[in-house]
Amino acid sequence: MPHREFQGQVAVITGGGNGLGKACAELLGSQGASIFVNDERNGGKDALAVVDSIRSRGGTAAANGNSVLAGDVIIESAIAAFGSIDILINATVYTPQTGSIVDANSLDWDVSKDVQIKGSYKTTNAAWKHFRAQGYGRVVNVSSLTALHGLPQQSIECMAKHSQIGYSFTLAKEGAKKNVFVNVVFPVDMKGGTADDELSAATFVSFLVHERNKTENGGAYELGGGRVAKLRWQRSGGLLLRADDSLGPEAVIKGWSRVVDFERPEYPSGPNKFMDLLNVGLKLPFDKYAASMSFKDRAVLITGAGSGLGRAYALHFARLGASVMVNDIADPSSVVDEIHQMGGIAAGTVGSAEEGQKHVQATIEAFGRIDVVVNNAGILRDKAFHNMSESMWDPVLSVHLQGTYNTCRAAWPYFVKQKHGRIVNTTSVTGIYGSFGQANYAAAKSAIIGLTRALACEGAQHNILANVIAPNAGTNMTKGILSDEVSKALKPDHVAPLVSALSGDAVPSDTTRGVYEVGSGWFGKTRWERQPGWSLVTDGSSLDDILAKLSSFTASQPTYPISVEEHQCIIAREASDSQSVSAEKVLANIRRAKEAKPQGSIYTYTERDLILYALSIGAHHSNLPLVWEGHQDFTALPVFGLVPFFNAKLPYKVEDLMLGYDQRTLLHVDQYLEIRSPIPPSGELRTFPKLIQVVDKGRDVMVVQGFTTVTDKNQEVFFNETTVLVRGSGGFGGDSVLADRGAATARNNPPSRAPDAMVEEKTHEGQAALYRLNGDLNPLHIDPDFSQKGGFKVPILHGLCSLGIAGKHIFQTYGSYRSVKARFTSVVLPGHTLQTEMWKENNKVVFQVLVKETGKNAISGGAVELDSRGASFL
Repeated sequence: MPHREFQGQVAVITGGGNGLGKACAELLGSQGASIFVNDERNGGKDALAVVDSIRSRGGTAAANGNSVLAGDVIIESAIAAFGSIDILINATVYTPQTGSIVDANSLDWDVSKDVQIKGSYKTTNAAWKHFRAQGYGRVVNVSSLTALHGLPQQSIECMAKHSQIGYSFTLAKEGAKKNVFVNVVFPVDMKGGTADDELSAATFVSFLVHERNKTENGGAYELGGGRVAKLRWQRSGGLLLRADDSLGPEAVIKGWSRVVDFERPEYPSGPNKFMDLLNVGLKLPFDKYAASMSFKDRAVLITGAGSGLGRAYALHFARLGASVMVNDIADPSSVVDEIHQMGGIAAGTVGSAEEGQKHVQATIEAFGRIDVVVNNAGILRDKAFHNMSESMWDPVLSVHLQGTYNTCRAAWPYFVKQKHGRIVNTTSVTGIYGSFGQANYAAAKSAIIGLTRALACEGAQHNILANVIAPNAGTNMTKGILSDEVSKALKPDHVAPLVSALSGDAVPSDTTRGVYEVGSGWFGKTRWERQPGWSLVTDGSSLDDILAKLSSFTASQPTYPISVEEHQCIIAREASDSQSVSAEKVLANIRRAKEAKPQGSIYTYTERDLILYALSIGAHHSNLPLVWEGHQDFTALPVFGLVPFFNAKLPYKVEDLMLGYDQRTLLHVDQYLEIRSPIPPSGELRTFPKLIQVVDKGRDVMVVQGFTTVTDKNQEVFFNETTVLVRGSGGFGGDSVLADRGAATARNNPPSRAPDAMVEEKTHEGQAALYRLNGDLNPLHIDPDFSQKGGFKVPILHGLCSLGIAGKHIFQTYGSYRSVKARFTSVVLPGHTLQTEMWKENNKVVFQVLVKETGKNAISGGAVELDSRGASFL
């Protein structure tokens, strides 16, 4: 980029002491802008360090250590220092602790909401009047990929960061007439990311905030791996039904494939044409589907149910047999009475939606259970952004967002315990697309989308489905927005069938974390479309280059990622493609890898290592043959064979065997071990790896590798076969079917009878720390910060440790064996209790390992082949 592109411009950058904020500050500072770096971390020292860096290169900068909650002070201080403000980049980062919504720290929630939502409002609101007065301003807000799709146990982060999407779209609409542009970006942390990646992201941000940007306003951009891609909301063609009293959830479920059909999509910036849809729908046949959906013996809590949509939901669920808890800030007894008069079951609870714990407890006390939560309560405090005060901002965030969070959190333990729960939260078209004069409402409703998706991810393992709807109906809340005629036509009753459909069990099991728009008998789904990305060259991308790239953005070959993992895979694949990695090259790499000659990796061990291994998989001090080298029957466990091969050096690179490799998407799927000769009590072993097969499953890749371990006399002692799955890296046209290799690929389904033997063992919290001393030093098993980035609240136990424990149980029960095969199917945390269930079939023992705390199998399809000794040594 040519020097001094930003001469005379003043940029305020919050969170400017680290990450993207720092990269933007240093880049804009090098291009002539006066930079006001705000960052309160480390007492403002981070901001000072960036200022020193900018000044050392001849730039102009000043530091500020205020909290973003003092946004007005920050902006006025910047103007006092440099005389004006032209650019605002809200890049403040607060990373809350990960954890279940039940365990989430309330302080984390409050700080995230304040720093990342209200802080953005405070700085932007203070700058807005200056932007309007001078007829120019550029704002970039920062969201995240985590917020876009949701991640388990990251509800707070997803809530806070997703708020910036609808909020930014709203400000873009408000600012357009005054030449104030607002965009939102999603920085992506790619494995192996470099400083150049961060600089390339800053390069694109610098375009968005430049005065020569005349076109990009209200956009959403993904920045990662040195690339940029544009995202936009896509609405399905949807399902249209006759909107009258015959409309029920059965018709919605029957037509569900059309609800989610994107064959003829739209790319809207606001609500659907609901009056037109209503008129067309009234010409359709009556709903002919017999009422079959029942919520008998189910309890449903609905907030804001004293009138409008909530009342319609309450009456609707009551007609379907549900026990309904009607909540409203005013006395909801009139709705409760209506339900009683129609023969239904209902009770009421008075209070703000923020009192979620109170309302959930009232539901439990009244009905003995809770099955469905419908968060509907809401208020409006609309005003043009420059006139929006904190007294308008805070109540909207509290009722909509805090109320939704508190109610979901209170209901969650009941859902988990009963392994069933349904959550329907409420966003709006404002939260999706933005709407003039509703910045507070947009931030709250957009945040609810992020929160819902995180809860859906977390709840999946417990059969808890969470979705969010954007209803269109005439209610008290929309008075003054919709005309009386339109308000009467758009009935809340015609929204209710979608709510009950999403609350039942008849929709497809993967119907979770969805965003749905509904009204006037029309039901549609909304999703993100990602247009193909392109690389940013940090040493030569001029503003003209970026303009040219943006003008060539095309919808050809778009993608529709639905998870963080899938999204990262797409980015990695594009980066790989841009580096001319072709399918032909991958296939050639596989051929060469199969022919590669390994040198052999040395593993030296003594009796001490055999004892350490036994202890690391839970051997007790009383198991003398395993832990005392002086015992006459001292022996190595057969599963010790899982250790020597682990760090063997490969004669090829795994990343060359597929498209777009990302180690974070790699899963250890299968392990097979043969013990080919007696295990020496000590010695020097050498392991020779070999690529056995690479299977292209279309989207994913399976890599099968063999490891032959020999003694110093070249006698084979172990053979290991490891199968890993790498998501999102397929599509190069290789083998499509995994070859049958006998015992190594056998399915080993357990018999239908009860297990012949069971051994239960509680792992201890330090077990992963001990097991890693065998050679697997992956920080995922020891470093909480690293494990949290991988989506795990605490470091997880090694899969091979779980297999070792099972192998020990089998050895204790049936004696030694010649081979062991297992499939890893779920995560084990240190402290979990493992139950090994065994079935003896002739010379074979089929087994599986159950995690008692989760009810899931950690290992499935396991089997050992017993050797001739056949008896336990213990």
